[in-house]
Amino acid sequence: MINIRRIIVVLTLLSPICESFKCKKHDTSEENRACLWLKSYNTISALQSREASLANFNFQSNMTPENKEILANISRTHVAVENRLRDEAEKFTGVNGYKDRSLARMLDDITYGGKLNDPKDIARAIEIDSNMTRLFSTAVVCNKSGHKCIPGEPDIELMFNTDKDCKKLLYYWQGWRDATGPKLKDLYVESVALSNKGATSQNYTDASEVWRGVYEVDNLKEMVEDIWKQVKPLYQQLHAYVRRKLKEDNNFGDDSGCTNIGDDGLIPAHLLGNLWAQQWGIMDIVKPYPDAAEIDVTDELVKQGYTVHKMFELSDEFYQSIGMPKMTPEFWNYTIMEKPEGVDMVCHASAFDLTAKGDVRIMMCGSVNQKNLETIHHEMGHCQYYLAYRPQPMVFRGGANPGFHEAVGDTIALSVVTPDHLKTIGLLPSYTQSRESSINYLMERALHKVAFLPFGMLVDLWRWSVFDGSTPPELYNTKWWQLRTKYQGIKPPVKRTDKDFDAGSKYHVPAGVPYIRYFFSFVLQFQFYETLCDKAGHTDELHRCDFFNNKPAGKKFEEILAMGSSKPWPDVLEKFTGNRKISADGMLKYFKPLHDWLKEDNVKHGQNVGWQGD
Repeated sequence: MINIRRIIVVLTLLSPICESFKCKKHDTSEENRACLWLKSYNTISALQSREASLANFNFQSNMTPENKEILANISRTHVAVENRLRDEAEKFTGVNGYKDRSLARMLDDITYGGKLNDPKDIARAIEIDSNMTRLFSTAVVCNKSGHKCIPGEPDIELMFNTDKDCKKLLYYWQGWRDATGPKLKDLYVESVALSNKGATSQNYTDASEVWRGVYEVDNLKEMVEDIWKQVKPLYQQLHAYVRRKLKEDNNFGDDSGCTNIGDDGLIPAHLLGNLWAQQWGIMDIVKPYPDAAEIDVTDELVKQGYTVHKMFELSDEFYQSIGMPKMTPEFWNYTIMEKPEGVDMVCHASAFDLTAKGDVRIMMCGSVNQKNLETIHHEMGHCQYYLAYRPQPMVFRGGANPGFHEAVGDTIALSVVTPDHLKTIGLLPSYTQSRESSINYLMERALHKVAFLPFGMLVDLWRWSVFDGSTPPELYNTKWWQLRTKYQGIKPPVKRTDKDFDAGSKYHVPAGVPYIRYFFSFVLQFQFYETLCDKAGHTDELHRCDFFNNKPAGKKFEEILAMGSSKPWPDVLEKFTGNRKISADGMLKYFKPLHDWLKEDNVKHGQNVGWQGD
């Protein structure tokens, strides 16, 4: 029987793709045969991507055994087809001589990366991935009486952002790691072995080479270290200031009974207002000017009766105000904004491209607060990127590099959370601009943006060392805490051993999501933001820029989003910013008033900047 629905889906998927190929009917050259083959590949890949993405969305939003099995079956079929297509692509050996360089780039992309050939290995890799996702997403920590058990996201994560009972935080800090790491470690070790097997089968040294190679540069490690050297002085000043304020705090300080901040200068990881100490939710403790204006709009959102759905509408309105398309009917029909009762799902906010025209979605366990308002703008940025590069061939439907994709929504959010913008939309009605309120605002931003940078870097420094074998399983936790001490200046609040697997308590590790993209994105977003502010004609201090309602800025942004991955990212970056390098100059310019203030304040209070082992 003819499946009419499937035919409609195929036609919807292919309408923009077919226009991308200018193949000739009677040309038998290898380049033209490659063109015809790529046109066929994109047809198959579009349908494959749609089916795989839908199965993944259905499983992550409702982790039943049935959905797990459906995902596994589709994934096995998908891998088998992709392997066959890759074998066919490798037969085109003359790509270096193609006049149409986009054809050569597509073939290079299709044949890039590791590849498992044994069906048993493929099936096992799929099973491990789904098992780790389920174990992580269903993990809970029960209170000491055992009567109430709560998940890491969003419950324990929110607790760390709001609760000041250090003994309670210590209990749940250790409890979350006990509930995740030990259950995941053996599976993770096996996953690493399979990733390396796939990499070496294609003549890569190991999987870390594959992960770094997507950035199309030979010196990625050096790039990362160079950027870190740029921002490290700012981070160290922030760290020294925060350390002093914690030591003085009644709840967390030396007289509180919590783990002391000793002479080593390291901060215990459970005191920083985040389950992973990756961003520091302790503005109430470190606020420079307590009597100056407060920037957090959570209370105002609640007071005005905002719902999660209304926050999504607010985000959509901002994107439309700069000339980007409104979210589609499919988006509003299928996006999961809040966790349904009694459903096991992945609560970590994610965006999904279902490949069909207009079918982009977000899945999250949202609640009404400022953090979720930013998260929504971030995830909707992914959806705008999906829609912008939709006319590209399937191979080029991706970010210029992975950091670009993560930076888009955060660039918008930098404008959204400016006090001037929040006041404009009625969420900060009593705000008064002053030097003190600006320093408060920049401190809140730094706790979110600057504090993240070393964590954003070290997760993949750790994984690269795992993949290349320099960190064997028996040293996973030792290496993890060496890196966290060296780069973040933090330490575990209780003794950890290599029986623990603390890296496994972070979603992206068992989920197999490369993390260096976030490091780059947190730098790129300020580079993008400065460019858009220049386009909008902003002349005041950078941190005050709001390009709401500025369509020329939005048009400039959308132009580079529409390129997808069709060009090397330095070309895309240069077209947008005039610079071919990822640079922290924009971030340093944004935070300069705070950086100057921190240096002065730390000298005033006799603070030693740095920590043992930095």
